[in-house]
Amino acid sequence: MKKKIYFLSVSRSDFDRYSPIIKALNKYNKSINTVLISGSHYSSKFGNTHKIIQKSGFNYIKAIDKNYITNISKYSSNLVNITSKLSKIFNKKRPDILVILGDRYEMIAGPIACLDKDIPIIHIHGGAVTYGAIDENIRHSLTKLSNFHIVSHEKYLKRIMQMGEEKWRIKNLGAPGLDFVKEKGKKPINKSIINKYNIKKNNYILICLNPETRALRNLKKDIQELLKFLKLRKEIKIFTYPNSDPGCELIISSFKKYVSIDSKSYLIKNFENNDFYSILNNCKFLIGNSSVGIVEAASFKKPVINLGERQSGKIHPYNVINSRYSLLSITNSLKIIESKKYLTKIKKIKNPYGDGNSGTKIAQQILKIKINNVLMKKKFIDI
Repeated sequence: MKKKIYFLSVSRSDFDRYSPIIKALNKYNKSINTVLISGSHYSSKFGNTHKIIQKSGFNYIKAIDKNYITNISKYSSNLVNITSKLSKIFNKKRPDILVILGDRYEMIAGPIACLDKDIPIIHIHGGAVTYGAIDENIRHSLTKLSNFHIVSHEKYLKRIMQMGEEKWRIKNLGAPGLDFVKEKGKKPINKSIINKYNIKKNNYILICLNPETRALRNLKKDIQELLKFLKLRKEIKIFTYPNSDPGCELIISSFKKYVSIDSKSYLIKNFENNDFYSILNNCKFLIGNSSVGIVEAASFKKPVINLGERQSGKIHPYNVINSRYSLLSITNSLKIIESKKYLTKIKKIKNPYGDGNSGTKIAQQILKIKINNVLMKKKFIDI
């Protein structure tokens, strides 16, 4: 019997990671896999990314009624709105399985809406640690609310077992985002982008910065230190928009001000046609604190300067050099990634998060799961 599988998407980043799974599922389970579009997807500030899902050809349902607000004081309002909408959807169109991913706070609305309906939850990308963000709390909460776990590293599998989960509920199948890298990243840069931004291989820096939600009081100073460093560089700078966490407005306004006075700098809300990965593949190096630097960049053997504590605790491939938010520390990190020893070493790097074939593996695993009392009644395993 075919399963009705819903995927809760609250941002562009999780949708990119779902896509390989949904494509694989549609080969076996066509027409009943559906994306629930919520969170920042309907925000014009972040590029109305719901349109990307609508153009994908996947089934979808709008799963948010009211305006999405990025202010930290509105976290609870966003959650109430999303949870209420999801609960109504699940009452009318009950899925067999809800798939959730990662650690965005909006994601917790899915399991809460399922609790009274006995809908099993599959959580992808559990077990990681991010000391510098409230995402840490959310991710582990999602793990305990879920019935099955798909992780991207053996160490993350062991962490989930340490949280009392039964071993049979956890599978290490790699990071599905690497499938997207494999498919899209090796393509040459779109000619329209080359013409618009005057970029070519290794003549630009890619900057992907998100708020460090455990240290927002330092955010203004941290941004200033990063921009001090960038002002000393002659390369073209390609800034991407941050995610929708509190503090994002300060990052956006600071970047807008910078590009307004630097003719060789550009701020991009969203790359069309999944061009981001070809941009990543051809940059000189990436600097910031995005998970793309930790997970996807190694597949391109790309140098990464990781700033601050936001990604502390995750498994870091050796292409990632960690730096404090200071001009001196960033400059010292640059010396490392420009060294002959480092550049020789990363040519041989293998991504510890998988081989780019996780979408099919995860799809097959989802279809294997038996929905019964054994799945729903979790035991806590004491270690």
